[in-house]
Amino acid sequence: MMPDGAIGQASPRAPQQHRTTQGLLAIWHDVEAGFEPSFDDWYDRQHHLERVNVPGFARARRYLNLGGGPRYFSRYDVDDALVLASTPYLDALNNPTEWTRRLMPRYRNTTRAVFHFVAGAGGAEGGELVTLRLPGDDTDATRAFGSDEMAALATAPGVLRVEVWNTDTAVSTLRSEETKLRATEDHRVGQAILVEGSNVDRLTDAVARHLLPFLDAVATIDRYRVVYRLQKR
Repeated sequence: MMPDGAIGQASPRAPQQHRTTQGLLAIWHDVEAGFEPSFDDWYDRQHHLERVNVPGFARARRYLNLGGGPRYFSRYDVDDALVLASTPYLDALNNPTEWTRRLMPRYRNTTRAVFHFVAGAGGAEGGELVTLRLPGDDTDATRAFGSDEMAALATAPGVLRVEVWNTDTAVSTLRSEETKLRATEDHRVGQAILVEGSNVDRLTDAVARHLLPFLDAVATIDRYRVVYRLQKR
């Protein structure tokens, strides 16, 4: 039997990743204590649906933290990053619903960024996720993490999918009414790596073995499980 963490072939070949979207809106955040049920209801009953109805949005997913980092991670897959600078989306940001107006000031420790797709491996999706946030500077912190290293990570035990995203700074920093409603300035991020799989402990081990040694910057790492999925029909 192959030991846990070993690769069963000399040159691992990850399943092809099929993509129909090239852009991503990602938000990591906490909430003011006591407002967690209100945020759960808002996300479930209004906010995700509102966003997915915007032209160019393909789907929404929300995750809950399994450790001590930001409670929520939400991702919205979009046709491309410019969807997040489009008139329909900016209209939504600048005309928030009353429910949204009540909750936006309750955001805490928020990181929000618009990304464009760089590279990926693995064909399936998982219910558990490790996110890595890398600093927002001009250095490509993943330059040593090439296709062979990505394939090794994507085929490690418990890993199903790997995605690398770079921030679109111009679109990420657009101001809106929703931005003004949040209590503090959003944190910035330069790159994000998302590693999905079937077991978060195995994901954590795979990231430590097959990803962290190849990064040129210190990553902020969080562990999540998915609690919501909505696909545009």
